[in-house]
Amino acid sequence: MAKQEEVQAYSFDSSSLIHAWTRTYPIDLPFHRQIWDWIAMVAASGRLLISGEVEEELRKKRDGLSEWVRKDGFVVVPPDDTVQKHVRDILHDHPRLIDQRKNRSGCDPWVIGVAFARGSVVVAQEGRSANPTRKPHIPAVCDAYGIRALSLLDFIREMTNHQKGHK
Repeated sequence: MAKQEEVQAYSFDSSSLIHAWTRTYPIDLPFHRQIWDWIAMVAASGRLLISGEVEEELRKKRDGLSEWVRKDGFVVVPPDDTVQKHVRDILHDHPRLIDQRKNRSGCDPWVIGVAFARGSVVVAQEGRSANPTRKPHIPAVCDAYGIRALSLLDFIREMTNHQKGHK
């Protein structure tokens, strides 16, 4: 019997989806629709994950993205005991990941916690932090735990290359 290849899952941060939806690949442009159709095809395989907190943040935007994510098959990962444990550990080790003063970045530990719990890759818009001890960004925290972090463009490239290699 042939060895079955493990399928990689991806935990998405809201910023990667929001930025792409509104700025990089706006859905209202016909030639960008192909990108969203392709992402929906990948999502239908059950490989694209969002935390419940990311889903809630997308819902607040009211720009159609949360409906698209729900309709097109992103898996919403509930905050189960395993995810919550990872989030507690992440916040203990990186308390500045959340910016309390601006009430922002609240989803970041959940994105990483889902990736940690599910063995997935993080997809985030943020680059690596210039000063990770002062204000760590998602990729720097992922590095600390040995979790791969990609931008949306790198995710698209990785998935495209993977599909080409398996046709």
